[in-house]
Amino acid sequence: MSKYPTTENTDTQSGRKGPAVLIGAIVAATGLVGFSAWFANAENLFWSLLQAGLAWCL
Repeated sequence: MSKYPTTENTDTQSGRKGPAVLIGAIVAATGLVGFSAWFANAENLFWSLLQAGLAWCL
């Protein structure tokens, strides 16, 4: 054993970071697409929900 620190990687979990990063990127991309669609159509969605709610009251 040497008194100097080694540079070898002893972390056994390092191989599992790839799939987690990929899944996180997919979730983030899906969220951004959903938010942009909502942002583009928010007024129409709001009015359709409002009209549907009023239709139930009549």
